[in-house]
Amino acid sequence: MRARVVAPLVAAVLGISGGVATAIVVSADDEPGTTSFSDPLHLGIPLVDQGCSGESILVVGYGNSVAPLGTAVADNGREGVRYLRGDDSCATVLGPEGAPTPAYAVYLGPYSNLQEPCEQRMTPEHRADFVTVLRSGNQTLVKCPCALPASAAPDDLRPGMTEFTPEQTVWIRALQSMLNDYDPKNFPRANITGKYDPATVARVTEIQHEQSGVPTVDGELDEATWRILTDRICRTYDY
Repeated sequence: MRARVVAPLVAAVLGISGGVATAIVVSADDEPGTTSFSDPLHLGIPLVDQGCSGESILVVGYGNSVAPLGTAVADNGREGVRYLRGDDSCATVLGPEGAPTPAYAVYLGPYSNLQEPCEQRMTPEHRADFVTVLRSGNQTLVKCPCALPASAAPDDLRPGMTEFTPEQTVWIRALQSMLNDYDPKNFPRANITGKYDPATVARVTEIQHEQSGVPTVDGELDEATWRILTDRICRTYDY
């Protein structure tokens, strides 16, 4: 029986060393099927590094070992999913803001606009994912409520609510993150709860009162209020 050195997905338990999956020895009878694309980590999807094109990608997984990458592939399937090497791609944010660049990222795209990936990002299926712009030196993830029309946001959030749909929770958490970015003193990170709670209602009401000439109901997140919030906050981002 012939033996061959390969690095299949089970190398997740061994990790990645020097950017290459740790190899193990298997018999030729167990050799993975050949593919027509580059896939050094044997994830079953192509490795396609991305330059600084100004386009955007939806990052669905990232990490320095095979395990989180394999999980991302399992969660998203293989249709249209790719991965890249952080060191060989555009020097943009590929993980949490302020964190070191991950060795690899699994993604969808690239897209020529922000609306298309953000429409996917603002769904329960992609609630833990994020959109980034392929621009050198970029350190800010795309805030998707800024890239979508106010009419796309839920318009039925009101003070006193205690139950929220998965769709509402995605938008609430995104808004809370933006409120924290905009004024962390008045809206600390601990207030990012995914619930339209009294702290969030109070901050939304304050911003409503600061916007003259637009009729709103205190604390109600209707289309007009979403427009007020995004007009105020989104201009502070640079990505």
